[in-house]
Formats: sequence, structure tokens, C-alpha cells
Amino acid sequence: MFALLNRFFDLVMMRLPPQAFPASRFLFGLVVVAFFAAALTSNLLVSDDIFYTVKRALLSVLNLCAGAALILMLANRRARWLQTATALLGGETVLIVFMLPVLIAYAMDISNVFIAISQWLLIIWELVFLGHVYRNALDSGMGAGIAIALIYVIASAVIKQTFVPFPAGAG
Repeated sequence: MFALLNRFFDLVMMRLPPQAFPASRFLFGLVVVAFFAAALTSNLLVSDDIFYTVKRALLSVLNLCAGAALILMLANRRARWLQTATALLGGETVLIVFMLPVLIAYAMDISNVFIAISQWLLIIWELVFLGHVYRNALDSGMGAGIAIALIYVIASAVIKQTFVPFPAGAG
């Protein structure tokens, strides 16, 4: 298990491409569960409403999977979906774990320049990671991958805020 976590960390650090992971339904199921648990944990730091956190975590899983399917379908690369979705879910799980200390600080009403800079660096890292995955999945350049990642992140945020908005007083 530690070897698998290490591989996802290498993916997030852009030392591995998404193709380094097998097109395995078992691995996909494993990372769906891990991502859901991580998303649920991070959402619990925003709200203690379990109904809200479950809906938001489920929507996060759906956004990643459906977003990858749509992007790959538009590029006529549907066959790469399982590996791409596995890489996205596993990598995002790692990034959520890195983001947890920042979310905990905000939940404790601690805010300072270091926390704000950390949050922005993690957001930029997420965009670069998503760009890395999409660049490999689409056989394109990093600029195109990051542009697709940016469009995905904005669309995902709009969808989440439309269907499961932040609770009053959160954010």
C-alpha cells in the first residue's frame, strides 16, 4: 500500500505520467474510496452538516470522473479514461492531504500570510498537476494541459457552488 501511495506522490510531483498506472477497475475503485474519504474529511472542516459534506464529496467524485470523460471524449481519447480518472482521483487525494493543515487552520480561525500563501501555492500546484495529467492523456503540451485544467477547475467550482453551495458563514 505504501508503494502505491508513493507512486501517486510521484505522479503529483510530475515524476510519473498517468500511463504509469494500470487500467484497473480495482485500482480505480480503491482511489474512488480514498478520494471520497479525503474529500469528506476536507468538507467536514467547512461544515459539520454531514448531509452537506457527503453531497459535496460525491459531487467532487462525479466532477473529476465526468470532467475527464468529457475532455477525453472531445479529444477522441475515450480509451484513456480509466487510467486518467485513476490518476486524477489518486493525485487529488494526495493534494487534499497536503491541503488539510491549511483547512484546519482556517477552521480554527487562524489566518496569516503563511497560511494564505500556502493555500495559493497548493492551488497552483493542483493546476499544474491537472495540467500534467491532461497533457499526457491528450498528447499535448503543458500549456494546453494547464488551460484545460483551468477550465475544468472553474467549471467544477461553478457546478459545486450551484448544486451544493457553501453553507452560510463558511468559506
